[in-house]
Amino acid sequence: MKRADILRAQYMRAWQNDEPAAIGDLFHPDAAASGLVPGLPLGAEEFRRLIAAIQDLVEPPRITIEETVEQGDWLAGFACMHTRRIDRHQDLNVGGMVIARFDGPAIVEAYNSFDFITFFEELGLLPDNTAAPCLTGRRRA
Repeated sequence: MKRADILRAQYMRAWQNDEPAAIGDLFHPDAAASGLVPGLPLGAEEFRRLIAAIQDLVEPPRITIEETVEQGDWLAGFACMHTRRIDRHQDLNVGGMVIARFDGPAIVEAYNSFDFITFFEELGLLPDNTAAPCLTGRRRA
């Protein structure tokens, strides 16, 4: 089984089927994923908590792995979360990247990036186009 297929299957279990144990099956016990929360590597338990926090904000998401590149023990992929806001049932689609090193079927290290700005904008928790004023370098008074 390709690493991308392993990741897709475990994401489906964890996110869509609400099986938190899937994260423990995906991550080696000593593995940690960096990049989602600055300065806080996420092991399986922290990743389960992150999923639960996101699922409190949206309907059960479907995660698709759109494009992947595999080389040796490494997998790089672009993922997209397809879901809806709980409060308005409005579609929400947000992308992110995962780069992971596998040992057999388990991730032993991972680096992630997720578009939290768009995610929180679409939830109404940040103003629309938040990134544009940030790029000006001007601070709010």
